[in-house]
Amino acid sequence: MHEAYILQNILEIAENYAKKYNAVKVHEIEVEIGQLSDVSIEALEFAMQCIERNNLFENTTLKIKKIPAKAKCNKCSHEFEIENLLSQCTLCKSFDFTVLQGNELKVLAIVVD
Repeated sequence: MHEAYILQNILEIAENYAKKYNAVKVHEIEVEIGQLSDVSIEALEFAMQCIERNNLFENTTLKIKKIPAKAKCNKCSHEFEIENLLSQCTLCKSFDFTVLQGNELKVLAIVVD
């Protein structure tokens, strides 16, 4: 489960942020996860439930923003949502496209006290 490793990295980012601002509690961590990022949101949420909570992360919530995958056709310039990298343009049916979004995995916000 690589989501546990991803969560560990997210918590390290939050801990470093909290230390930088002398915070004693992390209330919320907001992350953005793209549909194509190969991260299971359910597994990430489960990993968050299973972590041993120290005072800094006691009652911390993980807020996840799901980003749909979108692409632009290189043949007709049509922008469309895709399910995976084997999708085709919904207009001209070409398989030649550039992914515009959907690979994201970012920490967007950290709420601390």
